[in-house]
Amino acid sequence: MVYVLGIPTHLAVGHGLFEIIISASYGTLSHAIKGNVDILIALVMHTALHRRSKLARFRLNILPVRKSGWLRAAAVDRRRHRQFTHS
Repeated sequence: MVYVLGIPTHLAVGHGLFEIIISASYGTLSHAIKGNVDILIALVMHTALHRRSKLARFRLNILPVRKSGWLRAAAVDRRRHRQFTHS
């Protein structure tokens, strides 16, 4: 899409993600209709994922970061971004 149609990269990526959402939703719904989905396990997994993402967000925003690792790099980039956008 970028090379042939000249569409900007961020729009091409967004379009690809939209297509994935549509196909994943269709697959999920068809499996649920056929009875292949255990709703209780799906809700437990969804809740655990939600809580873990909240914990990661708290970790990146508030707690001090170690001196090595990808988490530090993400936190430093986030702080730099915050510095330039909120000053």
